[in-house]
Amino acid sequence: MGTFAEYAVMSAATLAHRPAGLSEVDAGSIERLGRDRQHGQARQGPARADPRRRRRQFRRATGQHLGAAVAATAGSKNVEFVRSLGADQVIDYTKTDFSTAIKDIDLVIDLIGGDTRFKSFPVLKPGGVISHISVPPMTQAPPRSDVEVKPAPVRYDATLLEQVTALVKSKAAQPTVTEVFPFNDALKSFEHVMTGHARGKVMLDMTQ
Repeated sequence: MGTFAEYAVMSAATLAHRPAGLSEVDAGSIERLGRDRQHGQARQGPARADPRRRRRQFRRATGQHLGAAVAATAGSKNVEFVRSLGADQVIDYTKTDFSTAIKDIDLVIDLIGGDTRFKSFPVLKPGGVISHISVPPMTQAPPRSDVEVKPAPVRYDATLLEQVTALVKSKAAQPTVTEVFPFNDALKSFEHVMTGHARGKVMLDMTQ
């Protein structure tokens, strides 16, 4: 988590056993589920009837497993892929402006920032939240005062990872790894991700 190295020193309180049946590569790809689940719960508390959220890259377990209806955006070639993951509504952003296609959303998970973040304000209901991950914070005043913009809470511990393991064991969540690069090609993996067209998780195999 957060490093590319053959060995790393970590606190035992942040570790959990690899789910049975998963390869090391697949297991390494699922920690993000913990973060998604964590800030979904932080926003909602216990799942309530039909809370809705929109995110760029969808994980069925972290939305529907918490009782949420999920809207997701994808390019034309990935619409069916995202739908197969379980999204309730998939918006093809090459054909439709998502800001006009959905409304009254509780939580937007922002992985893009910039114009995409500003387009997210109209879809939120009063009291809604834009939770951003790995993108810069806003430097200008938000266009609405009745919604909140904040970074996603990130906390790794064994309890959270064990919850992810339980999701995998119950088949509520499964890893979606589409590209695996050898450790020596770490730069190529970054270049692939930076194209903006990577599908699923892009992983490094530390054994290659």
